[in-house]
Amino acid sequence: MVYSGTELEQAIHDSVNSYNWEPATGTSDRAVQQGLIFNVLSKPFRVKNYTLNLTSSGEQFEKPQPVGSSGSITVYAPPFGWVPTSFSVEKVTPPPPIQYFTYNYSSIYGTFSTSAESETIAYESFQQWLRQKEAQQPEPTPEPIPEPTPEPIEAPIITEPEPVYIPAIPIPQPTVDDSINTNMVTQQVINFNIIDGRAVGSIKFVATNNFNPFYYGKEIVNLVQFKTPNGVTLLVKENRLRFTETERDEIINYDEDMKGNTRATVESFVWEWIDKPAGAFSSK
Repeated sequence: MVYSGTELEQAIHDSVNSYNWEPATGTSDRAVQQGLIFNVLSKPFRVKNYTLNLTSSGEQFEKPQPVGSSGSITVYAPPFGWVPTSFSVEKVTPPPPIQYFTYNYSSIYGTFSTSAESETIAYESFQQWLRQKEAQQPEPTPEPIPEPTPEPIEAPIITEPEPVYIPAIPIPQPTVDDSINTNMVTQQVINFNIIDGRAVGSIKFVATNNFNPFYYGKEIVNLVQFKTPNGVTLLVKENRLRFTETERDEIINYDEDMKGNTRATVESFVWEWIDKPAGAFSSK
């Protein structure tokens, strides 16, 4: 069957429903396959010194087919006639598996063991377990305190002293530095891909040497926003970060529904709080 330039999307749709494109694209999701193939064939390319644009209504071509780890499409290129042409498709790379580690903590209630992605998560689980154990302990019954026998007290003779006026001395208030700047936190995007219709990836947040110590131990807000290439917001997700002098980095993983979109942009902001941002720690 011969297609024209206005039927490129239909030709690719027919192809992914007729052939196995998984070896060439790295995914079994046909919607993702169709988007990857369209990204390649919608761009102009040359065949024997003849430039083709398959989205132009004047072009003619046959349905593309997978050939091993690449693809092939037969196009009409005057004055050469019908010419088969190979093309490569960018494959979807799955994210690395999440590693879990075993942590053991000793306490007066025994040993607590857990598996977690990081020591921060494991320690929080340990603290929650301690609170549960403490809540299960019976409250001690206090021993009754005998009331003392009152002794007779002679009423003292009170002489009113002369009033002494001491001038008030102003006490200087300490200055608190709670300033914020965009160099306090760095962000590193790790392997963001759209797999089976979901945005999968991670962001690593690191408190830099410019981090204001006033915010150690305090919660700060991370907002991650997913948008289409046209700027339409798909999802806004809120996370909480907490840094200390010894725990200066956190990794947050994402696995979000992209509502059928095969491409998206990710924007990440770090603020003091969500309802009234005093300033940005970082943006990405």
